[in-house]
Amino acid sequence: MKTYIKRTKALLNNIKKKKLFIENIALRNEVKSTLVMNKVFMETAYENFKYNQINTEVRYYITKYNNNPIVITRSIDTLDTLDIDLVMSNPDNIIDTRLNQTGAIKRASVENVRSIARDIRSNYPSIKHLSAYVKSPILEANYRRMGFETSLYCN
Repeated sequence: MKTYIKRTKALLNNIKKKKLFIENIALRNEVKSTLVMNKVFMETAYENFKYNQINTEVRYYITKYNNNPIVITRSIDTLDTLDIDLVMSNPDNIIDTRLNQTGAIKRASVENVRSIARDIRSNYPSIKHLSAYVKSPILEANYRRMGFETSLYCN
């Protein structure tokens, strides 16, 4: 994660200095926003690894392509529900997919959620629900394709 945090900062700097030029202003702003959100999620998750403590309620799921992590998901186990807490992506793949570049690995988040569901069915039968607060329209569309539904919870 530390490497991806540094890479994200470098990509944001390259966009700012126009070394990575994105002509379409709306697309440029969307890419920057996605990278910033991804960096914040990674910095938050990285905190789990700074201390010599293991929290058995927190799990990480990694989807790799050619042995490189593409999507990393942090989840938290609460009673019979697994909360998908943070979904983080390889920053170069964010650029590649948003700019439709050759080599972009699309739908990696779908495979990541499928692997989470398989793991739960096999290893954690007490978990009956998956929960996620989704900010990304792409991730939301992927979840919907997999059969997830929108639920509104009120306290």
